[in-house]
Amino acid sequence: MKIIKTADIGERRFRASIYMDIFVPETDDLEGDREAAKAEADMISDNIPNSYVGGVAYYNPRNLMNPLDKDI
Repeated sequence: MKIIKTADIGERRFRASIYMDIFVPETDDLEGDREAAKAEADMISDNIPNSYVGGVAYYNPRNLMNPLDKDI
């Protein structure tokens, strides 16, 4: 488990969201594909201090009103 730094005296803590597209081979198992994408995102996050992956959503560009299958 990663330890996220807390703000010290005299520091302000801000939060930013970074979205990235991750491509994994498509299978018949959406949840398995999601786990593979999360594992890849976790590997990227490991190289960024004080970061974590809050979630992974399937992106469907054909659905303009709700392009993600879940909130992240």
